[in-house]
Amino acid sequence: SIMTAVPPAFERRLKSLAERHGLLPQFEELKASLRPGFSIRPATQPPAPGRSRFGGLPDVPPGFRWPRTDQGHLLFVAQINLRDLPPHVDPLPRDGYLLFFSDSEGGASAVHWHRTLPPDLAPATLPDADSFVYFPTWGRAQSGPLVRAACVQFVPYMFLAPIHLEDCDEDEELWDAHDEVRMGLKQTASRLLGYSYYEPDLAGGFRQWETLLQVDSFEPCDDMLWNDNGKLAYFVRKGCVRRAALGRPHTQIVGAG
Repeated sequence: SIMTAVPPAFERRLKSLAERHGLLPQFEELKASLRPGFSIRPATQPPAPGRSRFGGLPDVPPGFRWPRTDQGHLLFVAQINLRDLPPHVDPLPRDGYLLFFSDSEGGASAVHWHRTLPPDLAPATLPDADSFVYFPTWGRAQSGPLVRAACVQFVPYMFLAPIHLEDCDEDEELWDAHDEVRMGLKQTASRLLGYSYYEPDLAGGFRQWETLLQVDSFEPCDDMLWNDNGKLAYFVRKGCVRRAALGRPHTQIVGAG
């Protein structure tokens, strides 16, 4: 199941990094900021119906309608088969599929949760390319709304909260030290739950919002590019994940160069 306590080996690693970068007095604060989640990494198996993946076409139930805005259809980003996660994951639903959609600038998005299982699932029919909200440069080698599918796997992990310079009383050395600790933990950029790479530009920040998914440029799907090598992050209000009220997230592109 998802980690709720900090594993001893991870705690030792965090403490060693804090000591190395002069943050040992803040160690307990760092430890308290950790949130559990899943590191998303490439999987070796090829894409197949029902598998968790970035890109490709989603597997959908009968009657599925591709999400759209007034400007057009949204891009399909990811499919997560919740059975690919450890059993009895809290706070996510325990079964079914999460389908993530967005425009290429992170301004509009949708998350669709369904519990239809094979053989009643089928790849969605791709709407006409001219009907999509997208920009020709959204993928490394793509000029259309569909990117090559890349299967993914999930590894339980503890994520360290990002920090803002104003939270350090404008102490740039403290900010840099915190960032060095984060980098030393080797947190993957693509992740489920945990924290996004930067705090959302939303009222209340992480006090009122939870990270649902963060998708990196090029990894693990090397056709995805969010602005200038940024990360697409989905945020929902606190408590929405537990209630599976995921359909209207806020999305932002964070960490773009």
